[in-house]
Amino acid sequence: MNTSKVDEIQFSDDDVVNPDDFVPTGDYNPHRTRPFLFHDSGFVLGIVFSDNLSDAFDELADSDKIEHFEISETEMKEEYSDGDDGRVQYLGNGGTAYDIENISFVEMDNPGFSFVALYDARKMEPDSREEIIKGIARCAFVCEFADAIDEAKSNDRSDADRLPNLSGCELYDVAPFDRMPASYYGWADKTAMAIERANDGKSLADIYSETERETAGADDDKTFGHYLAMSYTGFGVSVSEEYRNGDAIVIPFGEFPHYIHEENIFLFREK
Repeated sequence: MNTSKVDEIQFSDDDVVNPDDFVPTGDYNPHRTRPFLFHDSGFVLGIVFSDNLSDAFDELADSDKIEHFEISETEMKEEYSDGDDGRVQYLGNGGTAYDIENISFVEMDNPGFSFVALYDARKMEPDSREEIIKGIARCAFVCEFADAIDEAKSNDRSDADRLPNLSGCELYDVAPFDRMPASYYGWADKTAMAIERANDGKSLADIYSETERETAGADDDKTFGHYLAMSYTGFGVSVSEEYRNGDAIVIPFGEFPHYIHEENIFLFREK
């Protein structure tokens, strides 16, 4: 996954809503179409190419990337009033009501055309190391997602009923990976490099090739990444318990990145 940063906010190609509207610097651009990056406290919601902020908001709403900010009729009656100082905006083709109080944006510059950059970023089959890193990232996201929901509900918050009910669920089946911040991939990459350094520079792909799943269950790159993350944080079942030769892997200690907590878990509320 290709990622970059603006104002310390990490984003990826997957965050772009309307890539066909991109106009490289130097091309004819009479309306000054440029990218607007929308985020909630650093959590990227989407990137929209537009010539003005109002249309960019509409495009973002129509993409369903901010559907968790929609206001239902009941919520409108019970929680909002005419004096909401611009919190409520009617966006998209359907004129749907949204609470945009926590949505911020960064107006970005258009990059120039670069054949070399596009060629280097061409789509290729992901290699084993990339898939293991995805597994590490997904594990961190799932664990923090579940912990934040438990924390919000245990504190008896009045709005906790908007959060998903995880009772009896397989977390990987209910976690909203389509809204997983790209920053988790950055943390996973750093974790991968720490593990590789601890094992004399051996790549994760080579480490994985020397193991074999001992217990029942999936044996693939992402699953291996999951157990590496668990071992790295000392949380749950370790890689040595699940894989033959797993105890030969040197795992340094670290912590989950704490990108999700009780307050911003409401980005993932149920409608």
